[in-house]
Amino acid sequence: MLNKKEKFKVGVVASKKIGKSVKRNRAKRRLREIVRLSQHEIPKDIWVVLIARRDILNVNFKMAKDLFVKIVNEICKDS
Repeated sequence: MLNKKEKFKVGVVASKKIGKSVKRNRAKRRLREIVRLSQHEIPKDIWVVLIARRDILNVNFKMAKDLFVKIVNEICKDS
């Protein structure tokens, strides 16, 4: 959690284990879109670093979005 002056930030990382650049970039785009659509459901004073895994290319998008929101809110609630 950050102080009041700092705003929401997201970093997305994808290693070469996912595949060539086309697959890595697709995974990062999916993660960024999940964050973009979820901004209103999560706290505004956090920094998030997402590490892409191969499964993000095959998983249901809505399920991934819902899981992201649930996990971030649980972590922020515990802090």
